[in-house]
Amino acid sequence: MNTPIWDFLSERHHEYNYEVKKSFDAFVVLKINKGKTSVFRLDQDLSREGVSTLIFEYEISKTAPFRTVHGTGRSETFPAKDLNMNVGKFTHVCITPLKRGRDVIGFFLGLKRGTLTDQHKHFLTELANEVVAS
Repeated sequence: MNTPIWDFLSERHHEYNYEVKKSFDAFVVLKINKGKTSVFRLDQDLSREGVSTLIFEYEISKTAPFRTVHGTGRSETFPAKDLNMNVGKFTHVCITPLKRGRDVIGFFLGLKRGTLTDQHKHFLTELANEVVAS
């Protein structure tokens, strides 16, 4: 299902990771499967640090930040503590939906150790739009 998007992301992951890391401290791509998120691609730095992919598994209907972004289809920023994310001293997370038509099929997560601005949100939104237009 939606294989072209995931193939496109696989092919360009290093390129996107490089671009995202200019604005964020870490980058994660999540895929939605049966109402839950799972890691599709994890930032190399997080992988090297041995970060478990399990911390990025959330039930869409039960986890407030993801429920909000999934419902609105718009990028939002949240304090990392809202996601019980205790890794890498990240203070904020930008969650950007990956949409195919009206359906949200995944998310980009930009993790930051400082504050996030509307420019950060806009950047991830533009990147997500590029991916789904492929």
